[in-house]
Amino acid sequence: FWKIFNEASWLTSSNTPAVLGITNKRLLIYKLHLNSTIDLLEAIPLKDVASCKESNGLLNGGILIQLRNNKKLKFVFKKEQVTQIIQIISQSLKNV
Repeated sequence: FWKIFNEASWLTSSNTPAVLGITNKRLLIYKLHLNSTIDLLEAIPLKDVASCKESNGLLNGGILIQLRNNKKLKFVFKKEQVTQIIQIISQSLKNV
């Protein structure tokens, strides 16, 4: 199982543009460069994910992923994609 959401933006203090990939074993975070190339930034085993919930703003949809080590990752998507992405991540977490 593999799903990529290429219009994602990983919100950090540097607001790094990123691509989120979901497999049946990991969340894959790729850094998106200006020339449209991507590099794997982080591969997070699903067993390390503590929770995944909506964190919408006024204009965009957001997903807040909390890891078991208390690290938080926030992604911004189109609002209409948030429910689908949370369902995919939640389903993947059930299979861990």
